[in-house]
Amino acid sequence: MVFTMIIGAVFFALSALLGLLVLCGALFKNIGATHFGIVGTLFFLLFPCFCFGMQVTLYLTAPHVWGLAWFFIVLNVYFLVLQYIHLVGSAVFTGSSIYRLTRFLVWKRHSYDDVIGYVMKKSSGVIWRRFGSRKVVTFDVEIYFTGDQYASFSTKDRSNRKVEYITKMLEDHHCRRNGRIKGKRGSL
Repeated sequence: MVFTMIIGAVFFALSALLGLLVLCGALFKNIGATHFGIVGTLFFLLFPCFCFGMQVTLYLTAPHVWGLAWFFIVLNVYFLVLQYIHLVGSAVFTGSSIYRLTRFLVWKRHSYDDVIGYVMKKSSGVIWRRFGSRKVVTFDVEIYFTGDQYASFSTKDRSNRKVEYITKMLEDHHCRRNGRIKGKRGSL
């Protein structure tokens, strides 16, 4: 049971760190991370706490059913993968540099001169729910860098203060609008 608790604590720590990064991306206008509302952000932050809380409760009150704790560990790992997919390609914009989160969860520094161009577009789709279909519209921002790399994030609408701030930063540094990587899609 102690080994199970240690494994659960490691996955909780990783998931909590990624949840804090999602929260920072929602709160600060210079962090380009996908953000659709406060409920999703709180869910990314609080769900790992729930899983770890259940593991601790099982450890303290019923250590003879330690196998049940693995259910919460697997649930936390699944959620960790969702957070990872959500955050890869996020970017932090400073006055002189852009820091892009790579697929290895390492920040890579780019200057504004490395920006080939940026694309801001509206996309939509239809989701089906129990009470019928609903059209969902998102606003996607993609920033392409030299070396076939890009950063991307999505918001609810173009009037989001984050989109306005990042657009102003890119325009102030004379980055080209509608520039893309030629020939391939690019890598995160």
